[in-house]
Amino acid sequence: MMRRLSASALVLSLFCLCGLAVAQTAAISGTVEDTTAAVVPQAKITARNLATDASRSTATDGSGNYRITSLAPGIYDVLVERPGFKTVEYSRVELTVGQVQNLSPTLVPSATQETITVHAEEVVPVDLDDAQIGNIVKREQIEDLPLILRDPYQLILLSPGAIQSNSILHGL
Repeated sequence: MMRRLSASALVLSLFCLCGLAVAQTAAISGTVEDTTAAVVPQAKITARNLATDASRSTATDGSGNYRITSLAPGIYDVLVERPGFKTVEYSRVELTVGQVQNLSPTLVPSATQETITVHAEEVVPVDLDDAQIGNIVKREQIEDLPLILRDPYQLILLSPGAIQSNSILHGL
């Protein structure tokens, strides 16, 4: 009886740990097209974490779609390559926890090997797969913003759509 209970506890804890690992990651996805809006199959997409130098690669499917999952949050350089096209590089793309960054490049035909670089400031961090609203409060914001009551939970009001209400008065 005790052995069965221990095995059940072990299996349950493994499921919980797997759920935590998934929740602490990010992903990159998109569709690769050429200048005529035709999809580009078998394009190679490589995401390289600038802090760890770890790389993950995938290729687009027959519909030009790709997805790289389970990426650690951080800053990445993303390369999109296909023979016969100019290479597209997204430089310094920041990924946060739970984010699915959409990068859908347009490849330009080229007889010579060339690279087009897109800087992170030009990449819009919009998750097309999820309607959830999220916000990352950066260290500079925490240091620069006055917290009247010195309550760090007031920082939630920096999120889009967040409103403050007095729940004590609503209960009367």
